Amino acid sequence: MALGVASGLWINTGLASPPFEEPPSSVQSPPGADPAEQTPPVPTTQPRNQPDDSNAASQEAAEADSDVSSPAGAKNAHPDEAAGGVGGERRAGGADAETPRAPRDEAASVKADGASGRPPVGEAKMMVGRGRGKVGPCTLLTDARALTIRSGGSATITLRLNGAPDSASINAATPNWSDIVVFAGAQTSGNGVSVRWYTIRSVSKRAGVYRVSFSTPCGSKTIPVTVTQP
Repeated sequence: MALGVASGLWINTGLASPPFEEPPSSVQSPPGADPAEQTPPVPTTQPRNQPDDSNAASQEAAEADSDVSSPAGAKNAHPDEAAGGVGGERRAGGADAETPRAPRDEAASVKADGASGRPPVGEAKMMVGRGRGKVGPCTLLTDARALTIRSGGSATITLRLNGAPDSASINAATPNWSDIVVFAGAQTSGNGVSVRWYTIRSVSKRAGVYRVSFSTPCGSKTIPVTVTQP
């Protein structure tokens, strides 16, 4: 009896419950179409704050190129300096060039020298020139071109140096020391002029023509000396 009651309840429950139906798809596939082709693509969205890897790589490459092409310090340079560059230096140079310079006061400098007790530079040079005398080309002059003396006698000759230093020396020599001798006198020097005289004496008392040579910084000369019998 209990089994009959349970069977009756199961039959009533099956009749009361409607059969399960699959809900229709929202997308109706046309007849004959492949269901795999009609599957809508899944949209791929990226987070708004996440940068694209390809764009980031391109930006880094562009920055590397700009760093290589731009000179050191161009990024940190002031906009005016980056735009001006050489022009800024030209403006500075132009400003200096346009600034007038004060004329040199020569009278003031001369007055200052006078107050210190020192002569101006130009006058000092002139004073030195007057003290030293006019120095011209160095020349050697003699008061005679040749000498003639008697056997056992003597003669004097004077040499003059023009334009030579005061310390210039005059030397005399002869290859005939056994027949004649040369005695040097005093030498005076000053203002670029040196004067010295020499005495030549016959010692062998033999007649003949002898030579005396004079050498100086201004050149040399040879004077013939003729010795005659009395």
